[in-house]
Amino acid sequence: MPHLFLAALLLGLVLGVFIMLLGVERRPRRSNQGSGTPSPFASRESLTAASNEISARFHLPIVAAFATMFGGTGYLLTRYASLGKAGQVLIAAGAGALLAAAAVILIAKWAIPSARRDVPDERYLWQGMFGHVTVSIDRGSPGCITVEVDGTRHAVSAVSLAGDTIDEGSDVVIERIEGGMAFVEPWAAVERRL
Repeated sequence: MPHLFLAALLLGLVLGVFIMLLGVERRPRRSNQGSGTPSPFASRESLTAASNEISARFHLPIVAAFATMFGGTGYLLTRYASLGKAGQVLIAAGAGALLAAAAVILIAKWAIPSARRDVPDERYLWQGMFGHVTVSIDRGSPGCITVEVDGTRHAVSAVSLAGDTIDEGSDVVIERIEGGMAFVEPWAAVERRL
């Protein structure tokens, strides 16, 4: 019986680390608008719709919490209590269920309302993404870059953040997008700062 509890504890811890490293956020769904192509920029409406999809239902973090508490409690009961196997499993399952319920309540009462109130600034959604200059960016006139987002390549008008000329074929990093115009910086300049 201790092996079952140790396996559950290990599974819960591994799932917890997996969740911390990769996150649990859903990737945005591709929406086709009239023209049949995805919208190149996130709109306030799409961000609001995404925040309304957040829920406290059954998710991987709940499984991780249950498995960790079930395994830890059960193992301690096998070591320090003189209960039968059925009693150990019932108490461990009850402790796991209580922690899972507490996690759901915490998510439903605190995390979800907070996430729904927080609307990200659309200008910085693509900040830090790499682009490739397809039409050179001059001091007086904007150029064009391509950037790949979720497997879709987008062409975006761009100006240099510092006002410098950026040659065609250069790699750039997006700082922000305002009014459909990307403000970019050459990757070589960013790389020197790193």
